[in-house]
Amino acid sequence: MGAARLSTFRGAGDKDDNAALRRALATGRPVHLAAGEGAGPSGEYLLGSIELGPGAVITGDGIGRTIVRPAATEALRPNIFFCDSGSGATTVRGIQISDLTLRGWSVERGFAEHEHLLNFNGVEDLSIARVAFEAFRGDALYLGSGTLPGQERHNRAIRVTNCTFDGVNHQNRNGISIIDADDIAIENCSFRNCTRPDMPGAIDMEPDQTPLARVRNIRVRNCRFARVGGNFATIALSTSAAVRTLPSQILIENNIFEDYAGVGAEISLDVGRRLSSGDPDMGVIVRGNRGRGGRSIYAFYAAKGVRAEGNEWRDYAAGSIMGFDKPHQLLRNARIADRFMRCGLSSKVGLGVFNVSGLALDGSEFVDCGDGGPNAYAIDFDRGASESVSLRGVRVLSPTGRTRHAVMREAAHRFSPRSNVENGNDFGGLSAISISR
Repeated sequence: MGAARLSTFRGAGDKDDNAALRRALATGRPVHLAAGEGAGPSGEYLLGSIELGPGAVITGDGIGRTIVRPAATEALRPNIFFCDSGSGATTVRGIQISDLTLRGWSVERGFAEHEHLLNFNGVEDLSIARVAFEAFRGDALYLGSGTLPGQERHNRAIRVTNCTFDGVNHQNRNGISIIDADDIAIENCSFRNCTRPDMPGAIDMEPDQTPLARVRNIRVRNCRFARVGGNFATIALSTSAAVRTLPSQILIENNIFEDYAGVGAEISLDVGRRLSSGDPDMGVIVRGNRGRGGRSIYAFYAAKGVRAEGNEWRDYAAGSIMGFDKPHQLLRNARIADRFMRCGLSSKVGLGVFNVSGLALDGSEFVDCGDGGPNAYAIDFDRGASESVSLRGVRVLSPTGRTRHAVMREAAHRFSPRSNVENGNDFGGLSAISISR
């Protein structure tokens, strides 16, 4: 038996498509939303708070052809599709959504933090493919740990592929919020025009303040980010000290970042507590990405076990931050081997080092970083303390004279010279302090 065509389940008194879809899903068959056959203007489908059960399959005729909008009659629960497993011990498996456009109301009605297009809590084997998320007021996709504080839900084995996330007017929260998830692939997607200034960014991994939260095995690959706003980062990982298990195995690979419009960075890491030598490495890999324009690149505040290699960043107003100045903001066991070109154009510094223990910049290259003023540095050791720092094979070039010094230290920074290593560097004749004596 083939897919159920939604239009055949519509009743004479239906004002939107909610009742028809519920009738169609009750058959247990896949449901097809044919283009132009919805109850709304121009054949748009009007759906709200549709709870999806195990194995629910919803397909359309393609992005831009099948249009689904939140139904105004479902004001108390404004998500288009919703799922809650009801328990931390169970999951709802096998939901599939594909080949349609989900269009919210941010243009007409503005921001609403908790009005999401998709809201899933406790799902497994979820597939979202070839779906356009547009004008969402809260999140386009929310992967939560329940609908009430203190609830426990776990999401796993989720695939988001070949989708587009367009906030249209920056009056939204995030493209994807990951509150609790294990094994997520976000691949071949695009994110643009999302997130207003007081919200995080395009992809926000931010567990609730509960010891049971899980954020691990997350892969963001071959995606494009353009004109993303917000106050955290294009891709942010932010947890509180209450979360018992450190996030782990995060891969950010082969993505393109363009014209970041927020006040944060392209990639931010902050686990909310000071990590010790006994804590496990988190296994964060940032590899093969390209970025151009915007404010800042890395804000690696508090994390352990981070590797960034083979990335190229151009034309950023600020540079990157390793560790920072709050008591918990210590970066441990990080390796950076990237190319930074014309970074720190307003902030004067290409890469700022604050509180770190184990930082290797071996093989990194800095070209024309800084604003051209007397305090324009490629690498600056700012307030804080560092140990086990390695500068080997670092190149600093300044063909236009924007960089005045290769490596500098502020008076408030404390070195541990005997733990540091430096050799084989090419600073292009620029001045540099020694970190090992």
